[in-house]
Amino acid sequence: MLIALSCAVALISTVLSWWQISTVSQHYIAARERAAKFNTIKLMLNANHLMGNERGYSNEYLLESAQDDLHAKTALAMAREKTDESLKQLIAIPELSDEVADAEEGLSIARRKVDDVMAVPDKSPTEVYRAMNVLLDATSAFNKITISVSMNYASRDIAGTGYFYTLLSLGEIRDTLGRMATPYLYSLRYDIPISSADLTATTKRQARLNVLWLMLGGLKENPVLSGDLQRARDDYNNKTEFLIKSVDNQMTYNGLKHIDAVDFSIQYREGLSSFQFLEQKYLDNLGSFFANQTEQSFSRLVEVIISLIALLCIIITICIFINLRVLKPLLTLNETIRNVIDDNINKNGTDAEDAAEIQNLFKSIDILDGVFKQQKAETKVLTRKMNEDPLTGIGNRRFFNEQVAQLPEQLPAGASIWLAIIDVDHFKRVNDTWGHPFGDEVLIGLARTLQSNCRAGDFVARFGGEEFAVMFNADSNVKAQKILARFQENIRAMRFVAPDGNQVGITASFGAVQVDDTSIETLLEKADAALYQAKSAGRDRVSWA
Repeated sequence: MLIALSCAVALISTVLSWWQISTVSQHYIAARERAAKFNTIKLMLNANHLMGNERGYSNEYLLESAQDDLHAKTALAMAREKTDESLKQLIAIPELSDEVADAEEGLSIARRKVDDVMAVPDKSPTEVYRAMNVLLDATSAFNKITISVSMNYASRDIAGTGYFYTLLSLGEIRDTLGRMATPYLYSLRYDIPISSADLTATTKRQARLNVLWLMLGGLKENPVLSGDLQRARDDYNNKTEFLIKSVDNQMTYNGLKHIDAVDFSIQYREGLSSFQFLEQKYLDNLGSFFANQTEQSFSRLVEVIISLIALLCIIITICIFINLRVLKPLLTLNETIRNVIDDNINKNGTDAEDAAEIQNLFKSIDILDGVFKQQKAETKVLTRKMNEDPLTGIGNRRFFNEQVAQLPEQLPAGASIWLAIIDVDHFKRVNDTWGHPFGDEVLIGLARTLQSNCRAGDFVARFGGEEFAVMFNADSNVKAQKILARFQENIRAMRFVAPDGNQVGITASFGAVQVDDTSIETLLEKADAALYQAKSAGRDRVSWA
């Protein structure tokens, strides 16, 4: 029996050790993959930047804005070499090789078009403009690849979504700023009015830039980058945007003699210097952050492995102790009892020795019992921490997945299961107005309200941020609607005292779907789509998939 018990202890310890190593190693793998994705995006942004530089030198070459023609050719050749080197690095990445190769082929075609136009002594403005646009289209194709890869990474990595979208916004701002200058350079060089199509495109690009600047608003909360963000935005408004408006006014009222293409190019670049500094600083900071995250995860993995090796040594020592101090005395005691029964031993000479052996046996059992209780308590604590959201105290995503797997066993007869994704309306406004600590109080209060409205068989979990999920049972569509209506009413009735003394209420949007035979991932996608519909329809409502 004790041998079997020792084997069971060893087996349980091995399973727990493997589980803990698996969990920590998954964190390390995720951190390493996130760092690798960041490096990929960084390479793509660098390639975009180099393509933009090449496009600028090509425009100067085509428009003959450089005073030294040989210098312009040399600068363009060097820019092309740098672009080619960056593309070679990206082609070496297996998942990007085909798309980057296609973009590289498009870029080669555009370059040949530029070279063909420059080979003609009396090149027409129309041919120059066509060559400029062909190169613009080629760089646009690569920018679309960058957007696609960034959005793909963001959708597959919840923890890194904000970082990848910020990188995407930075790249989009730089690409849009580069495109906006092309028609003005052409118009100023040939002293012709800018076309209505280009004016419309410029207006759209300026509107897009305003949206992209807003998407960088999260950097304001970063004390290292907030000042640089403001300077970059101010320089854009006061220099770049002002320059374009000034040229537009001169074209409209005083002709095109106010500024030539060379001065325009120089002033335009000056207006972007602060933004380029911000972008590089963010890339450096984010690179250091991901590198530190990976290093910390690896250190944690090493610590866990060392701890588990130490635990294994302790278990081996305990097993040896049990064998020497429990099993061996027990076998000796068993032999003594047999001899007593067979009347083959002197009872008076063995009573004291038997008592000592029994006493040692009980001491060893007490030690073993203490080990079992300690491991059981540690297992409970680990399980609770893994399944509990640290802020609100309710279940987390892992708890949600475990409960979903057990639902068929807990479901009342004749009832159906429903899933609702709940998102607090305008939660960012709450944080921005009264601070994150107050926002945390709102989330804790909402979690308690949702938990208190759950019935037997229902459960609630926090997915992250202001997003929660409720799984509940109902015997009809009407009943399900009433249940979610009750949730809504209770949420609307909640009141919180803000730091300024005002009472604050909240509302929430719901995306609901009936659970069927499809996977939980598919159901979550449907519920998310319904939630988006509820948000788009004005919030504070339930949308059904």
